[in-house]
Amino acid sequence: MNNWGSGLLKILIVGLFVSCINVVAMEQKGSDDGKNDYTLGCTYLKRNELSAAKYAFIIASEKGHQLAQRSLGLLYLDEDNLDLAKKYLELASQQNDTIASYNLGDIYELEGDISKARKYFIKSALGGYIDAHNRLGIIFAENDKDAIKAEQYFQYAADMGSLNGVSNLGFLYERLNDLKNAQEHYQFAADKGYVPAQYRLGKLYLQLGNIIEAEKCFLWLVYKHRHVVSMFELGNICYKQSNVVQARMFYSMAAMKGHIGAQEQLTKIENASSPDAELFANTVIN
Repeated sequence: MNNWGSGLLKILIVGLFVSCINVVAMEQKGSDDGKNDYTLGCTYLKRNELSAAKYAFIIASEKGHQLAQRSLGLLYLDEDNLDLAKKYLELASQQNDTIASYNLGDIYELEGDISKARKYFIKSALGGYIDAHNRLGIIFAENDKDAIKAEQYFQYAADMGSLNGVSNLGFLYERLNDLKNAQEHYQFAADKGYVPAQYRLGKLYLQLGNIIEAEKCFLWLVYKHRHVVSMFELGNICYKQSNVVQARMFYSMAAMKGHIGAQEQLTKIENASSPDAELFANTVIN
């Protein structure tokens, strides 16, 4: 499980519809190149007529329309056609499109080209895209092992109102064994309703041996958000407390949502009367 909050949206739907909304702003700037074709593409897109939308965006893109280029790149990205996605996102990025630059960074990071990923995330961040700061923080933390720069990027995102940035600071501090600072950041983001921070806070309480507070975190996630991994965590807590009935209930909830570990634990519980029961009791996942 990736504990960093990357801010990944696969920004397709958001990006496309923001593009369509922003066409009004483009019109007000007096740029007519590709405007009508782009507007037509947006209309087709809203009707889910993707082929027609793509054709209209291509015409607009050939006329240099930035939002059409971004929209095409995102459509191709959704189809996993990375070559065409990169082609059109690059055209938009050259016109300082921060979302296009961000998605290019994401593609190159997935391809393992961290140097290019960093380049595009920096370009996106310089354009004011907050999630790019989070991604840069992750790169510096994971690839460069540079906690100082990672902290700077996460802190900037947090200062700009990103709960993702606050939670990422918490995880960075946790990895640095600054558990007090980690708890404070998780708590701040959790109090604002940020689910990943609430989960990390629960895990931190487990690490500190505060089972009651951990249970509170996981129960809130289960009953407010149907958070599957928290169901599994509660199952583990209950089993360690020899509360097999409650453990089975939480494991069953997670198993029904497809959680493999919960399914395996249920099978072991059913076989608990076998000679392997004692072994099972000693191997419940922490």
